[in-house]
Amino acid sequence: IKSQLSPFSRGSLPLDNKLAARRVGPVGHGYRAAVGEAPAAFLSQSYRKGALILHMLHNLTRIASGDDRIFYDVLSDFFTTNTGRYPTTEDFRAALERHADGEWDWFFDQWVYSAAVPAYEWRARVIDGSEGSHRVELEVRQEGVPEDFTMLVPVRLEFDGGEEEELLVTVEQPEQTLTIDVERRPRKVVFNPDYAVLAKTRKR
Repeated sequence: IKSQLSPFSRGSLPLDNKLAARRVGPVGHGYRAAVGEAPAAFLSQSYRKGALILHMLHNLTRIASGDDRIFYDVLSDFFTTNTGRYPTTEDFRAALERHADGEWDWFFDQWVYSAAVPAYEWRARVIDGSEGSHRVELEVRQEGVPEDFTMLVPVRLEFDGGEEEELLVTVEQPEQTLTIDVERRPRKVVFNPDYAVLAKTRKR
């Protein structure tokens, strides 16, 4: 199976074994993700990166729908439907698509069946328009992944008074400028807050 490998930092690998880190396969390979130099890679990928994949799905479904319960409905459906069976990743994706709008093959192709992990470099500025309108311009550079890698990345807008708003932006190019129209002027813009997406994120 051809897959994209990456230098994703895996906690169970020695930090000086960079060759092994680059060769470790994706979560979807199961035990085959391990290599001779890193026999514990399966545990690292399945139990560590696997948990982060679920964390990403939780954030994506919550922000897209505004309903935190959807992800837990997916888990309940997956458990109930597959009790007494040997479920697969595709069974989990089917449960996800029963509760979350749209098709999710793009997400599984990139995060389960590939090992590429993006690095984001970003900066934001707020532009004041006429009649009290405002626009956030977000410049994002995406590296370390194939050019067609696409991800919905959360952005948090923080306003005076402690109010916040979260939304998703689509990052699908090595470099792009995204615009967000807002009614109030945010005092702070945070790209990929709280490690919502598994990535190296750096503000310019």
